[in-house]
Amino acid sequence: EKQQQQQQQEKPSNFTDLPTLGIAKALSSYQPASTEEAEQWQCQVPPETECQVNSFTIIFLGHNPERLQGMQQQMKGFLRQTGIMSTRVHEILVVWNGPRELSETRAGKSIQDMAEDSHTPVRVLYPLKLGYPNDLLNRYDPRLLKVETKAILYYDDDGPFYSHDAILGAFELWKRNSNTQIGAMARRLDVGKRQEVVKQTMLQGGGQSLVSEDRHFVPHCREAGDSVFYNYYQFAQFGANMVLPSGTFVHSNYLCFIWHPALEEVRQFVRAHPVHPDDATVSTIVSQVSGRAPKVYSRRMPTKKRRLLQQK
Repeated sequence: EKQQQQQQQEKPSNFTDLPTLGIAKALSSYQPASTEEAEQWQCQVPPETECQVNSFTIIFLGHNPERLQGMQQQMKGFLRQTGIMSTRVHEILVVWNGPRELSETRAGKSIQDMAEDSHTPVRVLYPLKLGYPNDLLNRYDPRLLKVETKAILYYDDDGPFYSHDAILGAFELWKRNSNTQIGAMARRLDVGKRQEVVKQTMLQGGGQSLVSEDRHFVPHCREAGDSVFYNYYQFAQFGANMVLPSGTFVHSNYLCFIWHPALEEVRQFVRAHPVHPDDATVSTIVSQVSGRAPKVYSRRMPTKKRRLLQQK
């Protein structure tokens, strides 16, 4: 008891403690308030592969009309009727989370004009005008988005933006691993000594080889001396725990899980937290539902690989 009190005193106020596999358990034990709610939130875990999928939706999150120049150029590049990319983009959605008008700047006006052109697959969504709070998680709400594809590519309005070759390569990786996140900017959580021992034991499989090494969880902060450190000094190429949103592919089925009523407490935590950690939250939900860690693709491609990709 004394040890538990000491841990509670040492725990920072911006740290949330979830039980092991708590998200999965909360979803499975949730009791809907009505038949309508039960029908609306019948979430389905995606299949492991979606090799037959040939197109994806791109979702940009915008807030400040002063920093839309790069985003506007990216949108035009995706819609340009040359090369293979134009056949892959089904639709572009702009989730406008800003209190100012999108059309205040030239770049914003250009984006608005795209949306008003019936020949251009662009939609601009205004969640604040529909009563939503200014929330980073708005870009994941299936009721707002009404996405028509299984694959979704996410971008922040300020990027970073990657080459089309890199994105096409990431899409191919997603098709072969459609039940997890695919990202270019991955982060790792460094853990304490006890947790590291547990992690290595899991990866080694007790002396037996494992079919997939990313299907195992390491319990965090369950004993005195345990720690979790968000390693922002480097991007993890292997052993990633989360990926930053820009350039990330995710299956549209996960939108139902992210906004499920059972996880409202998690969303409230994101809104109240000083840095609004929607990136870590989404990665945690996807990982706990799928039992898989994010997969990472290269943001840069050598010239030889680009040529081979273009020949396909």
